[in-house]
Order: sequence, then structure tokens, then C-alpha cells
Amino acid sequence: MSQSKQAGVSFLEVIRLAYLRALASNPILTKSLTSGFLNGLGDQIAQTIQGVRRRDFVRSLKFASFGALVSAPMIHYWYRLLEAIFAGKDGLHIVITKLIVDQVIFSPVFFVVYYIYMALWDGNMHEVPKKISNELVPVSIDSAKVWVPVQYINFKFIPEHLRVLFGNIVALGWNTYFSIINNKKK
Repeated sequence: MSQSKQAGVSFLEVIRLAYLRALASNPILTKSLTSGFLNGLGDQIAQTIQGVRRRDFVRSLKFASFGALVSAPMIHYWYRLLEAIFAGKDGLHIVITKLIVDQVIFSPVFFVVYYIYMALWDGNMHEVPKKISNELVPVSIDSAKVWVPVQYINFKFIPEHLRVLFGNIVALGWNTYFSIINNKKK
């Protein structure tokens, strides 16, 4: 029997407590590392689904770096802004308002930032307007199908300091999908 079992603490509990300590001491770094790892993993899963024979680790690094350098900090501060705007307000109407604001304001901005980041990485900024024109609406519709229920749960039940983590866990599937969409016809 392991020492942690003898002490009554499971391995998963040790991991959970370590994550919460890291989150408390350095929230942006912790969220960034988590997001980067899960974004890279999502791209590797996407490559498996796409039948890629030779793994493109540069592609995965690109996706991971977006999660670590852009997505996690951007979402962290977005949630903080929402909490500041709606401080002291509670109820279903507040959750619904946050959902609407999230989908109408944040989501399209997030996707445009994503397209710009990927284009900068690939050196093809000239393709950004076309990508936005062709993909922003369908991706936003698909996004709403996933993220409206997820964000409802997030805004209603998940403490603010764990919302990025909750979103990252769900985003593993979303990132896999989004990586496939972003890498179509390449």
C-alpha cells in the first residue's frame, strides 16, 4: 500500500491539491501551461483523426503556444472583467446575460485573434480576411452549440478561479475540432 493511501490521500487528491496551490500562487502561468498542454493534445488527437502518418509537432506547438500565450490569459482576464461588471449580481438573468455577452462579444473577437495568430505563425496574413469571411460565421454557430451549454454550467456552478480549467477540459474536444477545421486542405 502506498504512503499516500495509508495517509488517506489518493494520488488524484494530491494532484488536485497541487494544482489548486499552483493556481492560487500563479494563476495565469498555471492556466497558460494547462491550456497549452491541452491545446497541443487536441491537435495531436486531430492529427490522429485526420490520419496524419508523420506527426506534425510544429503544428501542435503552434496550437499549444496559442493556448499558453493567448487563449488562457485572454480568457482569464475576460472572466475577471465579466465578474467585475456583474459584481454582486446573481440569478438566472445574470447567467443568461453573461452567456449572451460572451457569445456576441468575446467569441467572435477570440476567433479573429486565433486566425491572426495562426496566420502570423504561418506567414500568411493575407489569408486572414478570407478565413474570417469563409469560416467565422459557421465556426461561431458550431461554437455556440458547444459553448452556450458549457458556459451556462461555467457561469452558474463553477467558481471563477476554476472556470478556465473547466473550459480547458471541455475545450480538448473543441480544440480537436477547431484544429481539424483550421488545417483543412493543407
